[in-house]
Amino acid sequence: MDISAQEGITDARELGMPKYIILGIQHLFAMFGATVLVPVLTGLSVSSTLLFAGIGTLVFHFVSKSPLLWSGSLCAGGCNPQCDSAK
Repeated sequence: MDISAQEGITDARELGMPKYIILGIQHLFAMFGATVLVPVLTGLSVSSTLLFAGIGTLVFHFVSKSPLLWSGSLCAGGCNPQCDSAK
């Protein structure tokens, strides 16, 4: 596979399950660092940080009308028939 000629990946299912799991773990560490570790290090409340992160996520989805992670499924858009109909 020639990486220089490759387009961006728009559906994570194309990567296969091992890479999909690794990306999920990477996201877990990135989210933990942003929403738990930073407030602990700066003396802010972790619970209020998590609350406002959730509110920010809801605002993002309402404003952008993004189908990603918006259905009852915990997978990226395209895994759920409801997400496919939104495209």
